[in-house]
Amino acid sequence: MRGWLAGAGLAGAGLVLARRYLSMVTVRGHSMSPTLPDGQRLLAVRRRHYRVGDVVVFRVRGSAGTPGDPDHRIKRVVATGGDRRPAAFDGWPLAEAVPGGHLAVAGDNAEHSQDSRHLGYIPLSDVLGRATIRFP
Repeated sequence: MRGWLAGAGLAGAGLVLARRYLSMVTVRGHSMSPTLPDGQRLLAVRRRHYRVGDVVVFRVRGSAGTPGDPDHRIKRVVATGGDRRPAAFDGWPLAEAVPGGHLAVAGDNAEHSQDSRHLGYIPLSDVLGRATIRFP
């Protein structure tokens, strides 16, 4: 009986950790085309640090999204805390340098992307993880 309870406890702890560090998401829209097509499923893994070039999943809070939009976005990191604002964002009301604890993100298909130009810099606390595995 003790072995069974210990196994159940370990399994429960594993599920809690998995929910905290792993997120399964589906790409909606064309902002990451052709890298990630609409409907592509991804596994995102939460990390402590993200690098320029990482594809990340993050929550959109408040009125940044429009009704019917998903509560998350998938974009590429173009600058991290302390980096200068990307040149593509010049003319937008953003700080010259990305604040510590934030990311600047952009879609691979800039014409169809709601990214840091519209959403501002993304707090690390809103990042669900780096997209690591694609599922069919």
